[in-house]
Amino acid sequence: MAFVSAWPPQQVASCLLAGEQKAVSALRYRPAPSKCGSGAFLWMPSQRVMKVTTLTKRPDFVRVQTRGQSFSRRHLVLLIAPGIETQTRLGFTVSGRVGGAVVRNRVRRRLREIVRAQSADLSPGWDHVLIARPKAPQADFAVLKEEIRCLLGKASAWVSARES
Repeated sequence: MAFVSAWPPQQVASCLLAGEQKAVSALRYRPAPSKCGSGAFLWMPSQRVMKVTTLTKRPDFVRVQTRGQSFSRRHLVLLIAPGIETQTRLGFTVSGRVGGAVVRNRVRRRLREIVRAQSADLSPGWDHVLIARPKAPQADFAVLKEEIRCLLGKASAWVSARES
């Protein structure tokens, strides 16, 4: 995370939207491409992401698989089950059928980044397991992002219907 120290606050404040012009020196910024000119960057406030704990123990994965509900798409499967704790937990499964170690780790990193950016869509108090299918490495980042968005939407609707 970088703080804007090179630009004078007046320039930073002029690049921000009207509702975001508060305590410019206290905001954290991330680079985003700008239409201001070639090579220039416009600094925008970073998105807030929810803290998500990772599932690591096999019994947790097995519990989600046996007691949970599954939602599937072409490249991914999402399993969701009520959590033991009140916090949201997330696990990733990328099997050897997906590819070698390099390919599996690349898929896992891509999925982790997509979910990190969309963590607000996760159902709080529930355990989620995201399983990559063998065709996941060939999918574009945008395709995986759209599939995760759809899966989380289905899961959220199912959870809200179940709780009401």
